[in-house]
Amino acid sequence: MPIIYIIMQVPEFETPDESNQNHLKKEFGETLDKGKQLFPESDKMKEYEQRFEEMTTGRIEIFLWNNVTCLKHHIQSLQIGKEVLFHVVDAYTSILNEDEKFRAAESPYRFFCSTMVTIFFPIFSGNHFYLICFNLRKICVDIIDNRSGDRVDIMYDGIPEALQENFGLYMAQKSPRKIKFLNNAPVQRLEMKWRTSNKNVDSGVFVMHHMETYMGYTLRNWDCKFAAEVGCKTNFCF
Repeated sequence: MPIIYIIMQVPEFETPDESNQNHLKKEFGETLDKGKQLFPESDKMKEYEQRFEEMTTGRIEIFLWNNVTCLKHHIQSLQIGKEVLFHVVDAYTSILNEDEKFRAAESPYRFFCSTMVTIFFPIFSGNHFYLICFNLRKICVDIIDNRSGDRVDIMYDGIPEALQENFGLYMAQKSPRKIKFLNNAPVQRLEMKWRTSNKNVDSGVFVMHHMETYMGYTLRNWDCKFAAEVGCKTNFCF
């Protein structure tokens, strides 16, 4: 039986856009399908298929550690003349923090923050715990409180604004470029679906778990594991 070789010329990958995807799909799609029909178990065809997916979507994970993800097209931003994407810097900070576990006893401890840093301030006021978070990438101030209620001015009595002002003075010494944005950043209270009206005594528990699980993402992507309040009882689903 003669051996048939399918030769596919695969160009260097660039950051995908709509026109590039359409071009690649048209040029390689039909050839790839024919090759899979002829050699369904071929490792080489599986390699071509993976390469095709990479070129058309760019969704190939190169690095995944502690909620930090870096894809191949992120890594390729290290090419000469391109701006390095923040995903690459965040991946490298994760590696450096892991390396710190093996530092010599006489070496100072170092901690490397990611570019998506979120700074948490646990607040205890009026016999109640809640969080104020500064997201330095999105430049916003989030109030995370398990209490429901609409009178924000009464509930917080100007504490978020005072903290924003004083934290801004501190940041002016550390990162002057961000201070003008931080001073004008909106203060917003997050409206989580698990907010309660009858469990203020457990506010400390909510604060600790909020600090553990909040990554600065949208509420839709925040998996806190708290169930919504039912009647007078809150379900804790850890």
